Amino acid sequence: YKDRYTLHVLTLAGFGGPAPVGAPFLPRVREELIGYIRAAGLDRPIVAGHSLGGFLSFWIAATAPELVGGVVAVDGVPFLPALMNPAATADDAKVQGEQIRTMYAAFTTDQLVSQSRMALATMITAPGDVERALAWARQSDPATAGIAVAELMSTDLRRDVAAITAPTLLIGASGAAPDTMQPAFQKAYELQLAAAPKARVIMATKARHFIMFDDPAFLFAALDEFLAGSAAGPRR
Repeated sequence: YKDRYTLHVLTLAGFGGPAPVGAPFLPRVREELIGYIRAAGLDRPIVAGHSLGGFLSFWIAATAPELVGGVVAVDGVPFLPALMNPAATADDAKVQGEQIRTMYAAFTTDQLVSQSRMALATMITAPGDVERALAWARQSDPATAGIAVAELMSTDLRRDVAAITAPTLLIGASGAAPDTMQPAFQKAYELQLAAAPKARVIMATKARHFIMFDDPAFLFAALDEFLAGSAAGPRR
């Protein structure tokens, strides 16, 4: 897309090299990204992200809807715990989140990589792509990863997304589910954005969580369609 759009590619503090900043983490990232949009004079950009990045995209668009021209979340949702348990609450999830925060704070880099290897094996189909993702884990701060997970799990944006005024696309991943469970997965993702007025949910049924690895053709086709229908149009 770099030949048609100006891309602002962001790496969060504590992930992939930049120095960690501690807690609270995600609220700070949200405010700094909103500040970045304002300071750079961006004209209603499309905000997009994978997983945690998708969650942050929803949060930015709900907090400052006047600044955002579109939202794309790649298997990131407003409230992750409710994806598998619709009755989950932020208070319920906070206990588990704090346990994860404490565990990760004590991790060495090798322990973070080992933990990530087990998790990524369930999120990515090809072993070679698992290794690619593990390279990012090796450059990340374990404590920051724990803080991010804890804050993600204890923040419920399902009502907040009602404030989003821009077209919104959620690309969910259900490749690990059997065919008989596909409708249930679709419904679970749709419930996440039930309050969002301009939301659309589509499912990557051949991909696990890292859709960009497992089914890039599906992902790029979905992005092309969304961008073609966006009022923003190509930008330099």
